[in-house]
Amino acid sequence: MKHTFDLSSTFQLDKFHLTLGGFYPLEKVKYKYLYYSARVFIHLISWSHLLGMLTFSLVQVSNLAQLADTLTWNMTQIPYLCKLVNFHIQMNTVLKLEAWLRRPSFTWITAEEETAIKSTMRGARILTTIYRSLCVTIVSLFAIFPLIDKNSGEGKKLPLPMWFPFDVQNHYHAVWSYEVFGICISAWANTNLDSLSVMLITLTVCQFRMLTKRLRNVGKGTEDVVRDEVVQKELKECIILYNDITRLVELMETTFSNGIFVQFICGVFVICMTGFRMMVVNLKSIQFFHLLAFFFGQICQILMYCWYGQTLMESSDSISEACYFSDWFKCSNQTQKYFLIIMERSKRPVIMMAGKFFFLHLDTLMAILKSSYSYFAVLQQIYSDK
Repeated sequence: MKHTFDLSSTFQLDKFHLTLGGFYPLEKVKYKYLYYSARVFIHLISWSHLLGMLTFSLVQVSNLAQLADTLTWNMTQIPYLCKLVNFHIQMNTVLKLEAWLRRPSFTWITAEEETAIKSTMRGARILTTIYRSLCVTIVSLFAIFPLIDKNSGEGKKLPLPMWFPFDVQNHYHAVWSYEVFGICISAWANTNLDSLSVMLITLTVCQFRMLTKRLRNVGKGTEDVVRDEVVQKELKECIILYNDITRLVELMETTFSNGIFVQFICGVFVICMTGFRMMVVNLKSIQFFHLLAFFFGQICQILMYCWYGQTLMESSDSISEACYFSDWFKCSNQTQKYFLIIMERSKRPVIMMAGKFFFLHLDTLMAILKSSYSYFAVLQQIYSDK
């Protein structure tokens, strides 16, 4: 027995957090002043952090160690802001995407299909929770490390290398609080954008798996007298669902692909530089554990996109096999042609792209890690020679 299931409930947590920040588009805004004020406030904090670090890079351009340190944090802030701005630009597309998820082909499902969707989404939520926890650890270490670092002879350190038009040591606690607060805001918004993307990709995977199961079971349990009529009706529903899923992927790609592209490009540099800095610091220092957590956080961020992108590709690739394992041989020639059309259409798997350049699958993850290691090996060789 089929019933209506609200798919937006699977990413309600991410939607709620982004709404608090004034970024998730709403058809009706109840508290407009608070909604838009939160958005402007987060933009001001985030952009002022990037501007401060870029200015510091220019001031310290002759100091290679400081420059490398600053560029690492710049390459972390830039993709976050690109994702934030891109999400803001694509607000209308997000509304279209959510409206598309309310189509009957998606929401009119059986109790068994609902259970399968909730189970798959629960697995994705566990991974995003691990990612959030890792980000909390990184932010905590960002805040703690400057307070307990006793090795600096230049006064107290700050969480981030930033330029200020005054003597930082005279206003250390105020500056420290400003930087830590900005890091918390950036990490909070960034993890919610990543989590929303992953949850939507996983939701698409659920729809492909549901379609695969329907195709395998199409026409089963019906009498031979009415088989063709029933099978053709079920096939038409499957075709509508397949077309709706491909349109959903197009909307998701429009919404998130540009931000993911910048994330991948900057991720190569950040992973490389973080690994290099881990090599030159004391293994027993808290800075090493700070860099180690940051290193795994960057890999986990890219891994989530590539892993679920790979799952999406594999789930869409199983459509043709599902048609083959159905009872197509019991149908008329006309109905068999419908199966053949679906199989031909599904020969091209559905793959999400990042900025029309990178496919979201595990091969891209390996390419990023290989590129990062290549640059790391060059830096290591230069460092060893010196």
